[in-house]
Amino acid sequence: MAKYTVHFMTSFCSWEDVEAESEEDAIAQCSVPNEHDANDPTTFVAICTDEEFDLCATTPDYWDCNCDENYIHKKTHTLFCDKCGAKEEDQPDSRINEVRKTILSE
Repeated sequence: MAKYTVHFMTSFCSWEDVEAESEEDAIAQCSVPNEHDANDPTTFVAICTDEEFDLCATTPDYWDCNCDENYIHKKTHTLFCDKCGAKEEDQPDSRINEVRKTILSE
């Protein structure tokens, strides 16, 4: 079973070392403050923190454009990059380890 870090995107809460079979299972284990909707896909992101699972694994929640910097985009926020013109449908999903670094550096 993998370990995940789950980030609650609205109020910057996070749960670390959540043991689960999938990102969805990890999110389901985290309690949501009453004023927020747990079913809103923009509310949570779960990132696998086991190195053996995330060296090359990708996440369907993010995609990479062709830019040299700031190339990771959340699919619920944008499907087109204004800088390079890439479209999500033509681009690969982002690597989990790169998404984790991006989120943690924000």
